[in-house]
Amino acid sequence: MAAADEQSAVGLLLRTYRQQRDLTIENLSETSGISVRTISDIERGVSAGPQQRTVAALADALRLSAEERSEFTAAARAGRPGSIPSDPILNSRPNRVVDFTGRSTERALLATLLLDASIPTAPPAALIVSGPPGVGKTALALETLSEVPYDTILFVDLQGFEVAALTPLQILQALLRQATGGHTEVLTMGDAALAWRGLQIQSPIAVLLDNAASEAQVRPVLATDAAVQVIVTSRRTLAGLEGARRIVLGALRREDGIALLRRSINDEQAAVGDLDEIARFCADLPLALRIAAARLASRPQWTVEDYANRLRLEDGRIRQLVAGDLNVESTFALSYRALSERSREFFRSLALLRGSSFSARMASAVHGYDPVQSTDFLDELVDLGLVESLMGDRYRLHDLLRIFAGDQMRREEADNSIAAQRNRLLEWILETTMAMARSYSRDATSTGIESYRPDLAAREWLLAESAYWIDAIHQAASLGRYREVSDLVVALLEFSDREVAGLDWWALLELGATSSAHLGESATLARLHYARADWQLGIRGDVGLARASAQEAVRIAEGVGDDRELARALIGLSAAMSREGDHDEAHALGIRGREILQTLGDVELEARARKILLTELPDSDPSAALRECRSLLALLDGVELSAITRVLALNAVTRSLVAIESWEEALAASELFVDEAARFADEPDFLARAYRHRGFAEAALGMHDRARADLETAVGMARSYAPSWWSAEIDELLEGLDSRR
Repeated sequence: MAAADEQSAVGLLLRTYRQQRDLTIENLSETSGISVRTISDIERGVSAGPQQRTVAALADALRLSAEERSEFTAAARAGRPGSIPSDPILNSRPNRVVDFTGRSTERALLATLLLDASIPTAPPAALIVSGPPGVGKTALALETLSEVPYDTILFVDLQGFEVAALTPLQILQALLRQATGGHTEVLTMGDAALAWRGLQIQSPIAVLLDNAASEAQVRPVLATDAAVQVIVTSRRTLAGLEGARRIVLGALRREDGIALLRRSINDEQAAVGDLDEIARFCADLPLALRIAAARLASRPQWTVEDYANRLRLEDGRIRQLVAGDLNVESTFALSYRALSERSREFFRSLALLRGSSFSARMASAVHGYDPVQSTDFLDELVDLGLVESLMGDRYRLHDLLRIFAGDQMRREEADNSIAAQRNRLLEWILETTMAMARSYSRDATSTGIESYRPDLAAREWLLAESAYWIDAIHQAASLGRYREVSDLVVALLEFSDREVAGLDWWALLELGATSSAHLGESATLARLHYARADWQLGIRGDVGLARASAQEAVRIAEGVGDDRELARALIGLSAAMSREGDHDEAHALGIRGREILQTLGDVELEARARKILLTELPDSDPSAALRECRSLLALLDGVELSAITRVLALNAVTRSLVAIESWEEALAASELFVDEAARFADEPDFLARAYRHRGFAEAALGMHDRARADLETAVGMARSYAPSWWSAEIDELLEGLDSRR
C-alpha cells in the first residue's frame, strides 16, 4: 500500500490529467460519478490501485486519448498486487472524527444494541443506520464502535452511490482478507459465500459496511453462522432487510451544532456574529457544520459575522460550504445521480416549494402530476434521504437540499421551463386557496341547531399551507392581479376572524385594500378597512392605526351610501375612540352604528359588529360595558343566530363581565359559552377561552375546586399556542388557589 501523500503512478497521472483540463476535484467528481474522497485518495496515494470501473469512469470523464487511457489503466493495474483487489478503500477503516458532538440518544441506543449483540447467543440482527447525505452516519457508527468491547472490527466502504460500487463478491473478498489476515483467496461468489459462512472466530466481531446502495450488496454478509454483528450505513432505508434493527438520523440538535462550531473558533471570531445563524444556514447538517467550522478555523481573521455574510445569499451558499475535499454539493450529487431522469426532474421542482413542509398534492402542482404519481416520486426521494417524510401526507426538504435542487434546476432547465413551473404552482395555489376559503365560509349565516361549521378539510389545508398561500397572494399583488387578490382576501375574512395565531393578517388586509382601491370597489374597500381596524384593536393593539383604518372605512362607506359597511365602520371607530379615552364621542358613534343595523334588520351582522364595542368598554366605562353585555345577551336570547356568531359574541360578553368583575353574571354567561363552544370540538380555542372565563368567575365566587379544574383544562388546551401572558395569568391564579388548600 502506498503511504498517504506519497503519490503513486496512477495518482500522479490523475492529477496531471485533471489539471491539464482545468478541472477541480469537485468538477471531476460531478462529471465522473466518483466521489471527491475517492479521487482525493487516488491522487494522494492512499489508493494506489483503484478498481477497473473507477479507472474507466475517470478516463471517460477526462476524455483521455487512447494512449493516455492505456497508460492510466496500466498504472492503476500495477497498483493492484495479486488476484484479489487490494484497494485500501476496502480495508482501511477511516479515523473517528476528533470533535464528535451530540447524538447522545442515538449513541446510547446503538451502543445498547451492540452490547447486547456482543454476548453470543445466536447470529445477531443487522443494525441499519440510515439518513440523508451528510448527516453523520459513518461518524456515529465509528464513534459508537469505539465504546463497545469488540476485539475485531472489519470495515468495508461499499461505495454504493459511485459508478464503481462494490459487488457482493468484492465485499466478501475484502472481509475474508481482513478476517484471515490475507490467508484466504477466493475468486468466485460461491467460494466466497461458503468461506464467509464457515468463518471460524474466537470471539464476536463487528463488521461495518459503509455507504450501502442496496440490500443485494449486504445480504451475503448476513448469511453467516458466526457471531458477527453487521452494522450498515446507507442513505437508503434498505427496507428489504427483514429483521434488521434501525436507527434513522436527522438533523443535529441546534445546541449541539453550535457547540461543534464553537470548539473550532477563537474568542475574537465568536465575539462578532451569531453561531446560531451559521448553524441555521447549515440546516443543522453535521457535514455542513464541520465544513463551516473548518472554514472559520482556517481563516482566523474572519469573524462569525464575516462568514455569515457569505452564507446569507442562497445562490452562493453551497459554494461556501467547501473545505479541502469536504464538499456538501458533491455529497448531495451522489444521491441525485442515483435517481431516474423523471425523478431528478421532480426533485428539482421541489426547489420551488419554500414552506417548512409540503404535501404530495402541493408537489404535484408544479408538473401537473396526480398525487399518486407524486407520492411514488416522493417515496423514492425519501428512500434516498433526499426528502424527509413527516406525519400524514407531509414532507420536508431541508434548506441546503432545496438550494441544491434549485442549483440543478438552473443548470439543467431553460428559463422558460422554470417560469412555466412557477406559474403552474402559483395558479394552483391561488385557485385552491379560493376554493378552500369558500368551503370554509359556506353558509356562514345559516341558523339552527346544526348551523354553520367550517369545512374541516378546508380549515386543515388553510392552516397547513398558510406559508404558501400568503406568499402566493403577495406574488399576485406584485404582478398587478388585483381582482384575484381582492377576491381572495375577502373570501378569507371568515377564516381571519377565527384563526389569528401566527398569521400577519394586517399585511394581507392591506394588500386586499390596495387591490380594491385599484379596482374602484369602494364597498369592499370599506369592509377591508374595517377588518384592519378590528384586527389592530383585537390583536396588535395599535389604537392609532385602528382609528385611522376605521375613519377611512367610515369616509368611504358614507361616500358610496353603503349603510351596512357604514354601520360596521362606525362601531369599529367607536371602539378605537373609546380606547383613546374619547368616551362621549365613542358612545355616540356606537349608538349610531347600532341604530343603522337595527334599521337594516341584519341581526347577524349586528351581533358580530357589537362584539367589537366590548373590546374597550370594560377599561374605559365599566357601567357602559355592563349595559352592552346585558343588551347583547338579550339579543342572543331573542333571535336565532348562527353558531359561530353566538360563540364569538359570548366570548366577548363573558370576557368583559370577568374584566369588570361582575362575577355572578360572568358565571351565568360562561355556562352558555361552554355549551356553545362545545359544538366546536375541532377548534379548541373557543372551549379553552370558555373554561378560562368560567374558571375566573368560579374562583372569585369561592368555588375553588371547580375553578381549578376549569383553569387547568383551559391552559392545558391552549398552552401550545396561546400568548405567554394568557397562560401566565391563569398560572398565577392557580398558584393562588393552591395556596388556599
